[in-house]
Amino acid sequence: MTLSPNLIDGILIAAFTALLGIIIGLFKRVRTMETTIAQLDTKVGPLWAQVQSKVAQELHHDDPKYAEMDKLLEQLINLTLTPENRSRLKTLLIARTTDPHVSDEEQKSAQLMLLTMDKVVTESQQDG
Repeated sequence: MTLSPNLIDGILIAAFTALLGIIIGLFKRVRTMETTIAQLDTKVGPLWAQVQSKVAQELHHDDPKYAEMDKLLEQLINLTLTPENRSRLKTLLIARTTDPHVSDEEQKSAQLMLLTMDKVVTESQQDG
C-alpha cells in the first residue's frame, strides 16, 4: 500500500500543528507558574518579617540582665541593626539557646531568630 504525497503532507502538517499546540500549552503553563512564584515571593518577605517581630517580642524581657539583647532586638525589628550589632545579637541568641534561666520555648525562639534574622535583613536590602 502506497500513501499519496498529499496524505503524507497532511499527516505531517497535522503532527506539526499538534506539536506546536503542545509547546504553546506548555509555554502558557510555565508563564502561569512564573507568575505564581513571583506572587509567592512577594508574600514570603513580609511573612518572615512578621515571624521575626513575633519572635523578638517573645525574647524581649524587662529583666536588666537581658537589656542588651532587648536593645538589639528592637534595632533588628526597626531594620537599624549594624553588622557589628548583628554579630553581637547572634552571640547573645546562641547563649540564650542554652540559658537554663529561660523556658524551652524561649530557647527555641532564640534558635528560630538565628535562622530568620539574616533572611529578613537581606530581603529588606534587596527591596530597598
